[in-house]
Amino acid sequence: MPTTLPFSHDWSQGITEEYEYLTGVIKSMNLKEQRAAKRSKPRYALQAVLSLSDAELYKLQAELAKSLTRQFELPYWPRQSYVVAMNLPANRITLADPLHYRTAYQTRLLVTSLAGQVGVVTISFVIDSHTIQLDSMPPFPMTLGCRVVPLFLGFIGPATDMTNTTAGYAVTPVRALSVVTSGPEEIHVANRPEPAMMHDGLEVLTARPNWADDQEQISGVVTTIADNGFGPYFGRPDSTSPYNEFTHQFMAMTRDGIHQWHAFFDRREGRLVPFITPSWRRQFKLLAVPGVAAYDFLIEGVDWAGMPDLKNTPYLVVVNNAGTMSVHKISHMQVVGFNTAVFTPDDPWLGPGASQDAKFYCWGHKVRLSDDLLTTQYITDGVAQIELAMTSVEV
Repeated sequence: MPTTLPFSHDWSQGITEEYEYLTGVIKSMNLKEQRAAKRSKPRYALQAVLSLSDAELYKLQAELAKSLTRQFELPYWPRQSYVVAMNLPANRITLADPLHYRTAYQTRLLVTSLAGQVGVVTISFVIDSHTIQLDSMPPFPMTLGCRVVPLFLGFIGPATDMTNTTAGYAVTPVRALSVVTSGPEEIHVANRPEPAMMHDGLEVLTARPNWADDQEQISGVVTTIADNGFGPYFGRPDSTSPYNEFTHQFMAMTRDGIHQWHAFFDRREGRLVPFITPSWRRQFKLLAVPGVAAYDFLIEGVDWAGMPDLKNTPYLVVVNNAGTMSVHKISHMQVVGFNTAVFTPDDPWLGPGASQDAKFYCWGHKVRLSDDLLTTQYITDGVAQIELAMTSVEV
């Protein structure tokens, strides 16, 4: 059994968590794709700063020196919690925070008492999102308030920097990569969040972006630039359709909210599975077309000269005054002027007064993630920032 390193981290430095799948993507000239999963379960990594006393620093140095493989059991610090209820005869404890759905049967836990005593126990059964049954109790009396942190098998790189800030006190940044085992991954399905909305067989990303940070968009085509060294450049298009990339930052303000992002990423399997995202940054109002079919609507005040066709923008996202979101596929769109277009949704959801009931409308895009990596920046163990880059997928 690998050595357990029970050290605490420094929350003032935050924690960076990385989830990573591996996807093979093959594109054709018209940007249609074939995608294949090359990793059945994600790798993950934690990057944190440890605050160590002299005794802890010596112990860490000794353990690193003894282990040539550099594999250790490490606390998954963002998932720490505290005991709020106990059933000692049944070896059951209830935690203050919801368990991550990857905390399942045979997960090992680091338990720290209020007096600083440390022990390791193993989960024998997950009862619900807060209650677990242990195979045994730790080698000290379990009390309310004991800290409980899941452990994971991780690899620490070959070099570790250590800085003494004062006599008897040191800090060291640690980056630990998970060791992926060949066995099946344990997931507690009952605790795994489900999609908030589905449409057209695709999951809809309903989370609102954090507008405190800039949102980025890239539009372009795949082109090879030839330079003969003494004349003008020559551009050769390598694709027949434009592509769009969007970057949004999101805030998760609860532990459950962070788990929902992890579950969303797991359902995507990195770049493998597409989904629908609202554009958010382009919001507009709809006007009924006088004397035309009830479900044809005008959009005015928009420059339609560069408006893409329905291959890349096939959906309309509606948020009404009550805050409810709905998604509708556009069956027809026609530009009738420089700043006016008529479009028809494919379902009769728009009746009289619908344009007044809607708070705003925006486009919906079919996209996939641009990267197989999801990075979560933890501010506390219940507040985190997530950044997603998305690439349009032709319908």
